[in-house]
Amino acid sequence: MPVDHKESLLNLARNADERLFAARCLDYVRAVVKAKKAVVLTGFLDPGQAGLLEDICQGFGGARALLWGGYREAERRRALVVAEDNQWYEEDYKVGILQIVPLRTDSLPGHRDYLGSLTGLGINRDKIGDIVRQEKGAAIFAAKEILAFLTQNLHKVGRYPVTVQLLDEAGFIFSAPELVEKVVTAASP
Repeated sequence: MPVDHKESLLNLARNADERLFAARCLDYVRAVVKAKKAVVLTGFLDPGQAGLLEDICQGFGGARALLWGGYREAERRRALVVAEDNQWYEEDYKVGILQIVPLRTDSLPGHRDYLGSLTGLGINRDKIGDIVRQEKGAAIFAAKEILAFLTQNLHKVGRYPVTVQLLDEAGFIFSAPELVEKVVTAASP
């Protein structure tokens, strides 16, 4: 790939961290297209990273990024970088679901409590997908390779003792949060 084309793809990044991520994305695409590697599986990406990866795949040519986070509405998703003519399936993304249920029900942990407990166990953010709060706890989407570790070691979320169990995809039902429309009047400056 010509240096100027590589630079134009890296310039899609808005800051130094994104530029580093863009360089890693270029390595993924090169591995798939030039080295004939069948697939590269990324960690969980935020929407900005996913968009940047898709732009780089399109700009480089010959590869595409297929995104899946465990359910259709997922915000954080893993990507399979594959050659344009390859087909892959949901199980190739290696995403699993944990059901976390606090033993006390007087109040429930928040998103920050769940994420803090996971990172407190030494788990990198790219191994954790969406954390979906539910009526009686949360469903956590995570890389399959860490599920056994989490079921054995996650005993508390914040100050709340919890039970942790594996959940299959059929057991997870996403319900969109209810939106409340408000009319607000503000004074002009």
